[in-house]
Amino acid sequence: MKIGIISIMEGYSWGGSEELWVEMALVALANGHQIEASVKHWGTPNSKLDLLKKMGAVIHFRKKSVLQRARNKIAYNLGISSYSSFFDSYVPDLTLISEGSAFEFTKNLYWTNFALDTSFPYCFIIQNVFESESLNNERRKRALSVYKKAKALYFVSQRNIEVVQRQLAYEFSNAIVVNNPVSIPKFKSSLAGLSENDTTINFASVGRLDCHSKGQDILLQVLSMPAWKTRNWHLNIYGIGQDYDHLVKLATFYQVNDKVSFHKYIPATKIWQTNHLLIMPSYNEGTSLALLEAMSYGIPAVITNVGGQAEWIEDEVNGFVVAAPTINLLDQALEKCWLMKSEWQEMGIRASEKIIKHYPRSAGEMLFEKIQQL
Repeated sequence: MKIGIISIMEGYSWGGSEELWVEMALVALANGHQIEASVKHWGTPNSKLDLLKKMGAVIHFRKKSVLQRARNKIAYNLGISSYSSFFDSYVPDLTLISEGSAFEFTKNLYWTNFALDTSFPYCFIIQNVFESESLNNERRKRALSVYKKAKALYFVSQRNIEVVQRQLAYEFSNAIVVNNPVSIPKFKSSLAGLSENDTTINFASVGRLDCHSKGQDILLQVLSMPAWKTRNWHLNIYGIGQDYDHLVKLATFYQVNDKVSFHKYIPATKIWQTNHLLIMPSYNEGTSLALLEAMSYGIPAVITNVGGQAEWIEDEVNGFVVAAPTINLLDQALEKCWLMKSEWQEMGIRASEKIIKHYPRSAGEMLFEKIQQL
């Protein structure tokens, strides 16, 4: 089978949205199938793409030279696009288009016309969904035309299917829920003996530093409230992104900078050796890899009920669910969570058991199996 992959992520050089198609591609290559992928050229090393190339994949980089910009502008204005724009003479049996979030392609007439004009079959991976996405009638029309034509729409949560259907007033017969990748770890975190007498409780926030999506700013505001200032906790924020400077200033503004540390991304193994709780006050999500990783290590989580998060976390069973990303609701959930510290270990065990139950095979293997059935 010849598979083409087009990642249309433009905002960041890499993200969780890329992990699923990469894992699927590695499975396909290992089973003797062909892969050619088109990704934006960032000019920086990428170990995942290097591994794909080592396994036999061909990677095409979309570069923004002066000449290419001129060509793209003409193509955009005319609505012209073709497979040769991405894969030269390679003609896939199926093309997988990976979107960081739903409706990404509708912002660019080039992508829309590529999907509508091609006679070759394609499907989508749709990772994130903005529940308050502002769509005008033209973008709705583009999205509906392109999604209806797709062989399959792979979402990482049932909630996100329902949100997109509401936003387009259409029930898709080709929408399928798939897992996001997570590796089952060889060790579990140690929450044994955790009690109110512990010197410091370590919270972790893991994800892109983007307050608009991830809500780290409201977490800092909650933790600056009088009740929290008297408690022994430390917040470790892991990630990079556009709001790093703002969040550093905000920690100082709320006078919690002595209890907050910022780190770049590090392996999950190291994060969950030293932290006791994941806090994700997100405004939107697909199904977060950070959440799945934490659960796999036996860590309970406090999550907002967005995207697929509440499909994995059941309130007071394997974590805590915040009904919506607001200051008051997050404070209430964290207060309840803090008072139940003695139950975190058992909650973490249940979280880990849920991951093991839902991952009989890797997410890449399961997606590749579904693709072969199209």
